[in-house]
Amino acid sequence: MRHERLTVAIAAAALLAVAPAVAQASYKYTATIRFAGTFSQDEVSAGVVIGHVQSRSRFSVRDSRLVITVKDGAVALFPSGHTAASLAVTQSGFRPACEALRQRFTDRLTKRPTRAWITLRRKGARATLGFGWFGESVDRRFATATELYCVEPAATERGGGNGDEAGAAAMLTRFGISLRVPLSSLMSGRSVTRRFTVHRVENEVIGGDGVRARLDGVYTVVLARTG
Repeated sequence: MRHERLTVAIAAAALLAVAPAVAQASYKYTATIRFAGTFSQDEVSAGVVIGHVQSRSRFSVRDSRLVITVKDGAVALFPSGHTAASLAVTQSGFRPACEALRQRFTDRLTKRPTRAWITLRRKGARATLGFGWFGESVDRRFATATELYCVEPAATERGGGNGDEAGAAAMLTRFGISLRVPLSSLMSGRSVTRRFTVHRVENEVIGGDGVRARLDGVYTVVLARTG
């Protein structure tokens, strides 16, 4: 009996010794956030669409050496400092010009993203992932518009299309989208894959004036444990 009690005591001591390791741990991941989809926006005046933009984009934000650390029930994300983003966009539309005339434009990605990041924020039993990039330029090229004595010359607006990239970080907030993964998976160092299909509409047209917008697409989040 005494031997059995001693065995139990040793086992309990071993469990206590292991507890700190479970409460504090670091896991290495390859993290990827991808999107493919479309964004459209209409500017309406007196019930008539006077401005329009249509955007289709595909992008990927990736960090191949991300570290997620767990300590006392808290989770922290440490990026490698080498997070990269790839982006492809096709955008076009028109704006009002010369009274009833429309001046059309097309956008071109002239500078690709130079830096990117992935963030993590805990909310209850979930962890919300965010992302972003900078350094890109989506230049907006306007065509010539002529009506009687009014002429809107052709012009290029540097970075004029940056804010219309379908699915980009600002649209997560604008359309109330959260890329959430189970907190328990990160606490135990498990790999996670999630797909978020979005069909969001924003309508701020009141009395025939305002803006309405729509975002459709798929976000894919992959956290692949590597160590």
